[in-house]
Amino acid sequence: MKSLNKLDHRKIDDIATRIISCLPFTDDTPEKQTKRIKKCQADGWNAFNFFAKTYFPHIVNLEFASVHKFMFNVVEKSNGVTAITGFRGLGKSAMFGYIYPVWKIIKGEQYVLYGAANIEQSNEKVDFVVYEFENNKRLLNDFPILNIKDTDDNVFFLANNTKIRAVSIKQTIRGTINSRVGKRPGLIILDDIDEETNVGNLNIGKRKMDKIIQEIRGSLDPLSKGRVLWLGNLTHPNFAICQFKKQIIEEIKSEQDKFSEDVLCLYGEEKRLIQIPLEKNNKSLWEEQYPTESLPALKKELGMVGYQREMMGKSLIDGLIFKASWFIGGKIPPDKDFREVWLYIDPLVTIFFYSFISKSLYL
Repeated sequence: MKSLNKLDHRKIDDIATRIISCLPFTDDTPEKQTKRIKKCQADGWNAFNFFAKTYFPHIVNLEFASVHKFMFNVVEKSNGVTAITGFRGLGKSAMFGYIYPVWKIIKGEQYVLYGAANIEQSNEKVDFVVYEFENNKRLLNDFPILNIKDTDDNVFFLANNTKIRAVSIKQTIRGTINSRVGKRPGLIILDDIDEETNVGNLNIGKRKMDKIIQEIRGSLDPLSKGRVLWLGNLTHPNFAICQFKKQIIEEIKSEQDKFSEDVLCLYGEEKRLIQIPLEKNNKSLWEEQYPTESLPALKKELGMVGYQREMMGKSLIDGLIFKASWFIGGKIPPDKDFREVWLYIDPLVTIFFYSFISKSLYL
């Protein structure tokens, strides 16, 4: 027997520390099992809601809000690329990155691809799903097809030859196929595509966006209603998902003059962006997670820019420019009522521009 290396020891430690993620059903019967399975494999929100609460009670410990049902319905009715953004704590990764793919697999999907900014992050997403396949006794008991058959270099095959693969956004995935069943991906999950290190480079975000709506979307199975679910946050204008939103807005503007950018879903040409803010009309959109009365304290904790960025989906940066649309009350007095005007100048402005502005005040 060969000696164990460090990697072997880490694997053993990992196995030793794992716990069952979800215990079996109590007082179960074949009739109850048949009824559960049939209910899960139906279509629509009720089937998914039941599946999530029944097999992932350790994750879904709050009631879903109406916005969760809204997001689900948009995803289910659409193919192509659907970007999903929302406030911190909305649960979009748990809902669409973990539970939704498993639900689609038990309904017949046989190739799910996970993508992220790098292979390490992508593997983390797959590890979560694989952990459930190994330790969730409810899933394994009712759906034995989820048992892992074998693995090979960032790829997992299930008992019915369903393929789950982790990739980096930098990899070429054009033409990827599950050779065991002869199918291309029917579901592609993209999460953590944008990186903080790239916020200063607009071109990096644009290249990622182009790759997603062109190459990655083109990797979907053309014979099925394939979907790319792109999970992200609208926290910086240079991020790919922010440029995706900008492209959709430009497409809408080419068709109509007036529209609101703050609707829950923006629809472009064969693409869409779901954007869920924490509050609408000063009321929380998920009372169980963030009660309305808790919002003032949260705003104070995060600050104005932080709250707008992280909880309201505004791609703001520090030193943001004031917009006229933010000022919804009052009026500008006539010139004759002004006593004096104060001019504030950024201390980082160059001496040349400072001199130019200062001289202009005396003209």
